[in-house]
Order: sequence, then structure tokens, then C-alpha cells
Amino acid sequence: MVRQKIKIIKIDNTTARQVTFSKRRRGLLKKAEELSILCDAQVGLIIFSSTGKLFEYSSPNMMSIIARYNSLSTDQERREELELLLSENSNIAGLREELAQKSLELSQMKGNDLQELDIEELVRVEKQLEVSLSRVVDTKLKTIMDDIASLQEKGLRLRAENQKLKQKIVVLSQGKGPVKDAAPLLTIEEADHSDMVMHEEGQSMESVTTSDSSSSSGPPPAEDDCSDATLNLRLGF
Repeated sequence: MVRQKIKIIKIDNTTARQVTFSKRRRGLLKKAEELSILCDAQVGLIIFSSTGKLFEYSSPNMMSIIARYNSLSTDQERREELELLLSENSNIAGLREELAQKSLELSQMKGNDLQELDIEELVRVEKQLEVSLSRVVDTKLKTIMDDIASLQEKGLRLRAENQKLKQKIVVLSQGKGPVKDAAPLLTIEEADHSDMVMHEEGQSMESVTTSDSSSSSGPPPAEDDCSDATLNLRLGF
């Protein structure tokens, strides 16, 4: 018959739990003793039951085993601290070397400390300067173009607002109230063209009026003379 596997969970029944604890405790202590005898090992086993009772096994002595454990733990902690300190010092040294190298490169980019460089290194520094200069120029041009576009947009807005103000002034000067269906706003060029057309039409009207007045002030037509002669003959003059 196959032995049923026991699930490793807490035993709820107090009596059964105490029985299981006693059996397994004796077996564990026996295994610790066998390990110490067979393998010549120093074994220290400490067990506290659920009621707080102490059970222990040690070979050769519990205090000596605990002292050895404490010394080993202290040495391990010291070794770990020393390794951490060495690692930090190594990182600091690497950072210092990198900082010194970057400082030297920056000084060379400024034109200093170039005497010890050979041709290849000088060419490398020159290329780095060209790349940096190209980036600076590109950034400057982009900034200038952005400013120009912003100013042009602002100028268009101001011209549109100026045109609106002009039309409002024209409406107010003519004594008219606000128009419900106002005509669309004209641009500056369209407004100038409209003013020229109105000026030419005004000049044409003035010329027509002048010609009419000059016509009316001239000699009377011949029909008036004929009518006066006929009247004199009828009256016997």
C-alpha cells in the first residue's frame, strides 16, 4: 500500500499538533546527533515549542558554537564593508580620471594645452569645433527665423486691427449706426485701390457739373430769338 503524502500545513487540532511536534522533534535531534558523529561536524540545534519550552542539542558545546557563529558573522560583515569601501573608492578614482580628461578636452576646445597634441589629435579637435560651430549657427538661424515669423504674424494682426478701426471711423463719420450685415474687411491694397477709384469718380462728377454750368451760362438758343420776332409782328411794331 502506497503511503499517503502529508500536506505541510498548520495542524489545527492541539492534541494532534503536540503529538506531531514530539515525534518530529525527537527525529530532528537524532539526525543532528548522527550528523555530528558521522561527519565530525559542530552542530548546534535550538528548538522552541509553541508553549515556549526550549529543546537543544549541541556538539561539542552550545556556547562555543554561538561564539564561533558571532565571530564569523562579524568577519563577514567586515569583509562586506571593506569590499563596499573598495568599490566606492574605485568608482571615485574612475570619476576623477574622467573629470580630468573632460577638463583637458574642454581646455583644448578653448585653444589651450595644444602643444602636446600630434596632427591626428589636432585634426580631431578641429572637427569637433566645426561640428559645434555648425550646431551653434543652425540654432541661431532657427531662432532668427522663428522671431521673423512671429513678427510677421504680429504685423498682420496689427494691420487687420488697423483696418477695422478705419472702417469704424468711416461709419461713425457718416452718422450711421452699426451695420448688421457688414461687408468683409478689405486688405490695405484693396482699400487703397478703392480710394483711388472713388477719387477718379469724384473728379468725373466735378467735370460733368462744370460743363453743365458753362452750358447754362452761354447765349440763349436761336428759338428764343425767333419767338421774340413773331411777337413783335403780331403787335404791329
